[in-house]
Amino acid sequence: MNLKNKFTQANIRKPYSILLPMLAFFATLVLLLILFLLNNQHILRSSWLAVSASTSIVTLSLSLLLLTALPFFIGRRFDHFDWFSFIYLAAASYALHFAFRSFYILANPSAIMGSLRYWETFSKALLYTSLGFTSLLLGYYLPLAPKIANALPPLPFKWPAVPNLFKILLLYVLGFLGRWLNSLQILPPSFSYYPIALSKLTTYALILIAIYAFVYSPLQRWFRLALLLALPLQILYALVWGNGKFELILPILILLMCQHYLNRPLRPRHLILAILFILLIIFPVIGVFRNLPPSDFITRSTQTLDYLSTLSPSDYLNLALNFVMIRSHLLDSFAVIIYSFPANYLGIADYLLIPAYAFVPRFIWPSKPIQLGSKFAQNYFDVAGPTSFAISTPADLYQHGGLFAVIIGLYLFGLFYRFAHSYFIKQSATFKSPQRLPHLFFYFIFFINFYLIFETELTTGIIELLKQLLFATLIAIYLKTWFIKPALPTSGTRLPSQ
Repeated sequence: MNLKNKFTQANIRKPYSILLPMLAFFATLVLLLILFLLNNQHILRSSWLAVSASTSIVTLSLSLLLLTALPFFIGRRFDHFDWFSFIYLAAASYALHFAFRSFYILANPSAIMGSLRYWETFSKALLYTSLGFTSLLLGYYLPLAPKIANALPPLPFKWPAVPNLFKILLLYVLGFLGRWLNSLQILPPSFSYYPIALSKLTTYALILIAIYAFVYSPLQRWFRLALLLALPLQILYALVWGNGKFELILPILILLMCQHYLNRPLRPRHLILAILFILLIIFPVIGVFRNLPPSDFITRSTQTLDYLSTLSPSDYLNLALNFVMIRSHLLDSFAVIIYSFPANYLGIADYLLIPAYAFVPRFIWPSKPIQLGSKFAQNYFDVAGPTSFAISTPADLYQHGGLFAVIIGLYLFGLFYRFAHSYFIKQSATFKSPQRLPHLFFYFIFFINFYLIFETELTTGIIELLKQLLFATLIAIYLKTWFIKPALPTSGTRLPSQ
C-alpha cells in the first residue's frame, strides 16, 4: 500500500461522527445519576448507608467501565488502531484506578488508604471522574488536535543513517554515574536533583539503543549486543538501587514500542502476555522483595523466591491482586480531596508558576514549595518524611478549581494526548528513518512519562515532563544535525499496517 495515501484524510473514517451521539448517551446517563444522588442525599445518611452507597458506587463504576471501553470500540471500528495511542493507556488507567479499585474496596473496606470511611465521597469521586473522562474523550476525538499537528513543520533535526554507537554508550555510562552518585546521597538537599537528572541518561540511552537495534544499519548487530548487555544491568539496578517495578516495566515497554513501530504491529496476544507478566510476576516479586528487611541482594532474592514458592496458586493470585491494588489507590486520594476541599480551592497560581518550578534551582530559590504530594501524604495519610502520595490528574484539578477545573483540564489533556500522537507518530509515518527516528524518540519520552503526570499532582508531573523534553532536545541535537530540507515522503523503516 502506498504509505502516502495510507494516512490521508480520505481514507480515515472520522471517529467523532459516531462519538458525539454515543457521548451524549453516556452524558445523559451520568446526569441522571447525578440527579438521583442529589435528590436522594437522605438515603446516604440513613441507617442502611452501606447498602445504598454500595449500590451507587457499583452503578457509577459500571458506567465508568463503559466509558473506558469506548475508545477501544472506536479504535477498532472507525480509526487506525494503535495500541500505543495515549487514549488507550488513559482508558486502562482510569478503569484500573477508579472503576476496578471501587470493586476492590467494596470487597475489602480495610484496604482503603487513610482513615476516610465516608462512602458518599467515593461516589462523588467516581461521578466527577466519569464526567472528566467524558471531557477527555471529547478533547481527544474532536478534530482540533490533528489539525494543529498537521499545520506544524516536522522536528528540525535528523539523525544519521549510520548511528554513532560511542555517543550513545557515553550517555549510558554518564547515566550510571548519576545513579551511583544518587545512591551515595552525599549532596545537600538543594543539589540532590542533579544526580537524579543525570541518571535519566540511562533511560534515554536505553531507548536509543533499542531503536537502533530494530533499524537496519551496518552497526545494527552491535546495537543488539549492547541491548542484550543493557537489559541485565537494568534489572540489577531495578532490584538494588531503583524504583523496582517501573525500572523493570520500562525495558518491556520500550521493546514493545520498538517492535510495534519499527518492525510489525503487535497483536493482542503479545500485549496480553506482557500485561500478565507485569501483573503476575513483576508486581508480586518486587512487592515481596521490597518488603523484606534490609540485607544484601542475594539474601533478599533468596528469601523472596523461598516465600513465593510456599504459596498456593490461589494465594499467589491474591498476593498479586493486593500488590496491584495497593498501587492503584487514586480513587481513595480523590475521595479524601473531595471531603477536604468542600469549597475553598487552591486556585491556579501553582499552574502559572510551573515554568519557574521547573527551571529555577532550589539553591537559587530556597523557599520553592515542596511537592503537593508530600504535603498530601503528611496531612492525610500520616506518612512522614519526603515520601509523596499519588493524587491523580482529576483529583489535583479538583483541589485547584472544583468540578469545573476537572472538566476543562481533562478536555485540554485530551487535546494534548491527541496532538502528541498525531504529530510524533502519524505525521512522521512517511518520513525517512533519519528524520522519523527523532519523532519516535520524543514520543517514547512522552509515553513513558504518562503515568507520572497521571499519578502525581500536575505541577510535579508537568515539571518533570518539561525537564525531560529539554534533555531529549539536547540529546537529539547531540546525536546529529539540524534539519534543513524536508524529506520526501517515503518508507524508511517498516511501519505497522493499521
